[in-house]
Amino acid sequence: MAIARIRRPFLLAVTFGLALLIIPASPGIARVATENAANDSSNTLKQLGLSLMLLLFGTLLQMAATNIMLAWINSRTFQRWSKTRSVRSTIAMMLSLFVLFVTAVLQVLLWALLYDLGGALDSFSEALYFSLVTFTSLGYGDVTVGVDWRLVAGCQALSGLLLVGCSTALLVVVLQRIWLARHQNYPN
Repeated sequence: MAIARIRRPFLLAVTFGLALLIIPASPGIARVATENAANDSSNTLKQLGLSLMLLLFGTLLQMAATNIMLAWINSRTFQRWSKTRSVRSTIAMMLSLFVLFVTAVLQVLLWALLYDLGGALDSFSEALYFSLVTFTSLGYGDVTVGVDWRLVAGCQALSGLLLVGCSTALLVVVLQRIWLARHQNYPN
C-alpha cells in the first residue's frame, strides 16, 4: 500500500510531462493548429523547460547557501562570537547576510544570461536590469520581454519569491541563535 502511494504521484508527474511533450507534436493537433501556433507552443515548451532547469539550479544554489549557513551557526566560532556583546556578533550577522546576498546575485545573473543568450532583450545590461527587477518582484514595466518570454519571467519571479522567503527564515534563525547565546551568558 505504501508503495502505491509513492508510485501514484510519480506516475501522474511522468504522465503529465509526457503529455506536454507528445500533445503539441501529435498529427491531429498539427493539422488543426497553424504553423505559427505550433512553433509558438514548441518554443513555449522549450522556454518552460529552461525555466524549470534554472528554478532547479536556483533551488540547489539556495540549498548550498542554507547548508553553509547552518554549518556556520553551528560552528564554535559562531557560538563564541555570538556570546559577546561586541562587534563580533555584528560581524557574524553581516557574514550571514553576505552569503545570502551572493546567492541572490548569482541567481539574478543566471536568469540574465538566459534572457541575453535567448535573445529576449537587446543587451546584457538590459537583461541584467530586467532580471533584477523581475527577481525582486518589483516589475517596473519600463523594460519588458516579448510574449514568448512571459512564462520565463513568471518563473523567475516565483524563484525570487522563494529565495527571499528562505533567506528571511535563515536570518531569523541566525538572529535567534545570537539572541539565545547572549541571554544565556547575561541573565537579566
